[in-house]
Amino acid sequence: ICDDDDVEEEQDSSLIGPEIIKAQIIVLLKKSKWTSAIGLYRRNKSLLSLGSGPSSDEEDVGNLLNMYASTLRKNQE
Repeated sequence: ICDDDDVEEEQDSSLIGPEIIKAQIIVLLKKSKWTSAIGLYRRNKSLLSLGSGPSSDEEDVGNLLNMYASTLRKNQE
């Protein structure tokens, strides 16, 4: 799904489908690999139930930030 070795070494084997993609995106964001995170997000947008049509860069980055913030909130609980 993602060619980045950093993602695969931290992947949680209990995750399935879209959750794997989200986890990989979060790992990339934590490592400040924004270009890779945006690319992975865009390639899998329909799988993540976030639409498959064209969107602006701002919308994509906004969705990534929302995904990341949601993960941070879950980790604090």
